[in-house]
Amino acid sequence: MVFWNYDTDEQHIKRYCSIRHIKTSSDHCVVVGFETLSDCNKCDPQCSITIFDTVGNHLASKKTRIDPILVEINSKFIVCSDTSTGEIWEYCASLASTDVLQLKCLNKIREENEICCVCVSSTHVFFAVKPGMIHKYSLPDANISEFFFVETIPRLMQLNIKETKMSIIDENKCLYIIDLESNSEKNDKATKSIIHSSNSNDIWDMKWSVDDPASFAFMKDSQLVICNKLGDKLQKPFACNGYLLSFHTTKIMLVLLDEILESRDVPTKAKILNIVNCVVREVDEIIETKGLERSFQHFNNASVKIFNLISRRCLEAFDLNLAEKAFAKCQNYRALKFLRRLELFEDLSRRSAEIQRFFLHFDKAEKIFVEMDNTLLALELNINQGEWFRVLKYVQNNDYDPEILQRAYESIGEHYINENNWSRAAQVSKTCNILNF
Repeated sequence: MVFWNYDTDEQHIKRYCSIRHIKTSSDHCVVVGFETLSDCNKCDPQCSITIFDTVGNHLASKKTRIDPILVEINSKFIVCSDTSTGEIWEYCASLASTDVLQLKCLNKIREENEICCVCVSSTHVFFAVKPGMIHKYSLPDANISEFFFVETIPRLMQLNIKETKMSIIDENKCLYIIDLESNSEKNDKATKSIIHSSNSNDIWDMKWSVDDPASFAFMKDSQLVICNKLGDKLQKPFACNGYLLSFHTTKIMLVLLDEILESRDVPTKAKILNIVNCVVREVDEIIETKGLERSFQHFNNASVKIFNLISRRCLEAFDLNLAEKAFAKCQNYRALKFLRRLELFEDLSRRSAEIQRFFLHFDKAEKIFVEMDNTLLALELNINQGEWFRVLKYVQNNDYDPEILQRAYESIGEHYINENNWSRAAQVSKTCNILNF
């Protein structure tokens, strides 16, 4: 397994004998399979459920008696299932050590019919069973709270950010969006309203937007299709062979996984695709044609995501008055507070750097600070972001507080220890001793 941070290009390789399933949630990854060769060769082999962090550190592992064919994970729970039994596992910080997690099976769910799909939210788990019934259980006590019928057999289920809509890709590769807040009945069976369905039968993946509950994207054969609002016309398909990584209002990220696996070379950022949503292009075209002031009036009754885009363009043009109005439309009080601070800087370069920092473009902000010949601000930026390798670059070549140098070396040493890179950690420790830290 390769744990790849595509922002920093850091890669960590971990060995695992036989991998059956991999799922991720935030800073954790669950792997289900056989950890060692001896586990595979046993007469009655039992799968392991293993949790890793973002750099591949082993945090917890337990055996399961079922043979999982379905696995899902959220920030607290792991759900594993075979064709008839589902297990709810909880993982949490250990009281004994911060470097390990506690992993324990809380409940089991047994279904009479064959389980064909699983979906997990922050508070519930959904089991789809043949011939098309979906059972909703509460987490972690596994009490059934609702069940409804869908006229198909799900193969992939996902929930939107508000957990009010569910997408289903069925065994025929057709996509359906159902409204979980609706209730109806058909042939004496509880059902949900279908608010979107595809006419094609070659859809194999989809993602809901992480910042808009009504937007989603899906892969149709070798094309990416975007829907910016339920009920709206779909965007023109975009030719692409990637796998959906994430979907934001402004951009969609895909990874060329097939190319990575075929080449077997070290993956590079070139394998990550960033596709700009057409909403961004439409807003930019109107701003270019009408200007910021008239564009603001044009979008007066638009959604929050449109005003988020407008506020960004206002800041880039240093139009703080319009930016304030746009942030007020978004009810973004953190941004309004930022504007008050931004007004204190008269230097446009400093304002530009602070705007880049606000939008989390730290590399661009650092570059501006360096061009301003203000390495102190660049140093402060990297300290706040915990970029200790960069901090070391600044303090080694300049006359800064020795405490910063000491803190940088100590943090870099901890970084190598967390990666189990003991030789590098020893080198850093030796350097600290020479410098009398």
